[in-house]
This record gives sequence, structure tokens and C-alpha cells, in this order.
Amino acid sequence: MKRITGRCPLRCESSCCKPVQRRWIGSCGRAEPKQAKGGQRTKPGTLLRRDIPIRGGSWHEEEPGWTEVDTVSFCGGTVRGENLWMVDNTDIFTTWVEMRAMHGRGQHATVEQLRDMERTQPFVWQGIDSDNGGEFINRHVLSWCQKDRLQPIYYTRSRPYRSNDNAHVEQKNWTHPRHWFGYERHDNPEVAPLINQLTRGELGQFVNLFTSSMKLERKEAREGIPEHRVYGRPATPYARVLGSAFIASAKKEELRALKKSLNPFALEASIQKQLKTIHRRSRALE
Repeated sequence: MKRITGRCPLRCESSCCKPVQRRWIGSCGRAEPKQAKGGQRTKPGTLLRRDIPIRGGSWHEEEPGWTEVDTVSFCGGTVRGENLWMVDNTDIFTTWVEMRAMHGRGQHATVEQLRDMERTQPFVWQGIDSDNGGEFINRHVLSWCQKDRLQPIYYTRSRPYRSNDNAHVEQKNWTHPRHWFGYERHDNPEVAPLINQLTRGELGQFVNLFTSSMKLERKEAREGIPEHRVYGRPATPYARVLGSAFIASAKKEELRALKKSLNPFALEASIQKQLKTIHRRSRALE
């Protein structure tokens, strides 16, 4: 077959010309890129990322309110259709964790869950660090952090494809959403309010008032051996809140009264009962 060279003479948009155009494109090596609508070629979110600084390195905050946030997908191994997502937030200093479920990853829904999580925590948020997902990198979240409040939240993002930049919340993704709700698919929108009722109530109380964890205090370099990590004594998020001088005494007394009224064994029994209801409702659409 004769090789077609030079400028393509075909400008017709009819379907009959498409095979010839493809053959000409293949002979030339590549097609001329399509012009985006409005004459712009910038990908969505590229300019917005310039307004959100990158936070790299380890946290050194000694007061509560500096948090990492991420989303966990309850897709069951398939990305077909919409499914529930869990917004997971952890405070660096106290290790206090809040979780909220939403159907899909809409920007408005993400803001609503962030707002609800901050309301239920015993301290005011000072900073949020997220990955580069579209549920976080958008004007709605940025406006809520900077404009729709008296004290702006310092909003940062991690480096692309560096999951270890959000190591704290990545760890909590396993110990909290995955541990309690597993990997099965949840795509029934009616399940999200049930999950949120549980995470605001018994589950949130159990993991924050009664479940202890250790925090890394420092790393020591020793000659001839790998880096040595020193951890502090195990403590609950509740204990770390009481030990912070940056939290009001009234809030501490409120937490003391709440914990005194709770029984961890009764909480766990109620959690398991509600989890069964959630799984049963989730299978109702199958």
C-alpha cells in the first residue's frame, strides 16, 4: 500500500472518512491533540493544588487539633457503580479518631462529614492534611477550611503517590474502618446513616475512651544496627486529652462524666449487634 505523507487532506467529519483518517494518523506517528473546551488544557484541580501547600516530613505538634484525613472504599473489590466510602480522621497528638460514612465521594458530602466530625471531637481543628483525592482537593473543602469559620484551618496535602506522608491515618484505616467493617461491599445508601449512628455513638466511645495505643516518641541512631524506635507507654485518646493543657477544663469534666457512665463490655455487645443490622441491611439489595 502506498504510504500517505504530508498534511492530511481530509477535513470531513463524516463516519466514512474515519478509517482513512486513522490510517493517515498511524502513518504520521501521532495525532494532533484535541483542544479542550474554552482553549484550556489544564487538568481539573491542577491550579487548585497550587493553593494547597504540600506538607512533608514528620509531625512535631505538641497540641491537639492537627489531623490527617483519608477515605476508605467499601467497594468489595469492584469499582462498578457507586458504593459507600468512610471518611477517616485521626488527631496526631491525641490519636483521637472519628469516622463517617457517605454514599459516593461527592464534594458537598465530604464537607458535611468533616464538619460533623469536628463537632464531635473535644478540640478545635487547627490543621488538616489529606491526600490528593478529588473528594478533598476542591473549592468546597478549601472554602470551608479558610472562609466559612472564625479560625481558619491550615489545609495541606501530601506528596502525590507517597502514602507514607499520611502514615498515621493510613494505620488507622486498618485498625478502625477495616477492623470493624471489613472489606465487603456496601452500596445501599440506607446503610450510611446506620454506620454514622454507630461511629458517633458506641463505636466512637469504645475506640476513643477505652482503646489504648502506643505513640512513637523518638528514633535513635546506633552505630552498626538499624534505626531504633522508642515508643511511649500505651494510653487511650481520652487519657491524652485529659493530659493536654490546651483543652478546656469543662470539656475534660464532660468526658470524665461520660466515661464514668459507660461500660466497655456493654458497648462492645451493642456494637456487634448494630454491625449485624448493618450487614443485613447491606445485603437487602443483593
